[in-house]
Amino acid sequence: MAQTEATPRQFTLWGVVLWIWQHLAFWVGTLLFVPSLLIVMTLSLGRARYTLARTMLRFWGRANLYMLGCDMVVTPRLAAALATREPRIVTFNHTSTLDMFFFPAMWSPGMTVVAKREMAWLPLVGLGCWLMGFHFVNRTNPTTARASMKRAAEAVRHNKLSLLMSPEGTRSKTGHLQRFRLGAFHASVDADAPIVAIVVYGTDKVWPRDWTYCRPGTVTLDLLTVMPSGASDPSSEAIHQRADDLRAAYQAALNDFG
Repeated sequence: MAQTEATPRQFTLWGVVLWIWQHLAFWVGTLLFVPSLLIVMTLSLGRARYTLARTMLRFWGRANLYMLGCDMVVTPRLAAALATREPRIVTFNHTSTLDMFFFPAMWSPGMTVVAKREMAWLPLVGLGCWLMGFHFVNRTNPTTARASMKRAAEAVRHNKLSLLMSPEGTRSKTGHLQRFRLGAFHASVDADAPIVAIVVYGTDKVWPRDWTYCRPGTVTLDLLTVMPSGASDPSSEAIHQRADDLRAAYQAALNDFG
């Protein structure tokens, strides 16, 4: 099914009720989750980051999806591709606020995230991201962003991490696929790690970017493709070609979705 324009915002009494319930439940849940995470990380001296803390994060993500009335379907081939802890770059198409819930809900062994620096300043959320070892990137400064991505790639290689990031860099306003930035492809070269591409279907219909609340619905996560490491050819031309090829694969999958 071809992508369509984002659903216009509708102001209804039911929408107001959903907005109040969803925001209240999110902040109450986060108020309980982050201090609990801080206690676990302190008592374990940080060693629980990839064990108990991950279990807590999955529970937080799934609880929020349940509260939002959103069903998440992870295809067996995607689950199999992420079942073991290996160095990899994990990409996804970025269309909705829901992204911050369904990826924690399906968190795989050794997964970590590249997040925009602004996330670090969100109350409680930023602290939770820091405790989980997420990598913040200043997208307005290419030099510091490249240095941050190199550090993230080193962590991927040395600690067998799955680095989750969107090649689009930010959420789509319309639901259409945006141009791809090159950070994920540079990281694949620097970490000598393959790119595991996840295609996400349905978030732009359940929670479009310009909506303040989520409607009940189903989101499907599927394995799009696995691209071998780009370390064999780190030239600028090869990196740009890999970005173009992956974007074309995403576009074809989204167009065919029915």
